[in-house]
Amino acid sequence: MNYYEHHLGDYLRDTAHLSMVEDGAYRRLLDAYYIKELPLPKAVRDVYRLVRAGSKVERDAVSIVLDEFFSEAADGWRHKRCDTEIARYQDKQAKAKRSAEARWGASKAHSDGNANASRTHDASDMRTHSDGNALQSPDTRHQSKSGAKAPSSAGKLPTCQTQAVIDLYHEVLPNLPKVRLHTKDRVKAIRKVWEWVLTSTKPDSTRRAETSDQALAWLRSYFERATENDFLMGRTPRSGEHANWQCDIDFLMTDRGMKQVIEKTKDSQ
Repeated sequence: MNYYEHHLGDYLRDTAHLSMVEDGAYRRLLDAYYIKELPLPKAVRDVYRLVRAGSKVERDAVSIVLDEFFSEAADGWRHKRCDTEIARYQDKQAKAKRSAEARWGASKAHSDGNANASRTHDASDMRTHSDGNALQSPDTRHQSKSGAKAPSSAGKLPTCQTQAVIDLYHEVLPNLPKVRLHTKDRVKAIRKVWEWVLTSTKPDSTRRAETSDQALAWLRSYFERATENDFLMGRTPRSGEHANWQCDIDFLMTDRGMKQVIEKTKDSQ
């Protein structure tokens, strides 16, 4: 988990008696618990190492906090509130994954059906054109040079629903950093992705979306897809330049972010 709710009132009520060092130790222990989504190590010396408690004062603070707020179990030091929040988070992630798989599966089936229908329709049209209009010149007013329907230009696309996209991001990815500012660059990046969704085609040559509702539906699936990426969700260890990095909407709206989500997951569109 990269994010968890911190209720200041409850926390201050339960920890008002702690010293500054003990309070810092408690926060580090909570962070380690949530990041790994696992109980703290059973061996206290391993807990010291995990939260970087080097001095005697720091180690004593860790021991005091463990004894007061955690309970020793067969698999390590457990915290009731942490276990509840992690279980809720994992359940939500599992539901989002099932929803994404169902949505992408349905979308693929729908696309395959449309492709088959399109091929049948095109074949019929070609026979009709050849049999009944052999002496007429083909009407190319609405065709591109390749014979395919020309994609809409950006000027004719449905207006970008910037706030709706941000709301979807918050809904599907509640543990990633919240969007609090509508900066010029951020809005521009969202509009760029919006236009791409409405003008690009999938491998079967069908459009990803043609209306605002379809674009939002695709973006929901995209965000749901991101929840399956262990690296983006912080479920894998990070080191070097990525040690303190966290995925956010700005990254997801970049070409690099979209490649990470779309190309590095199965059944991508």
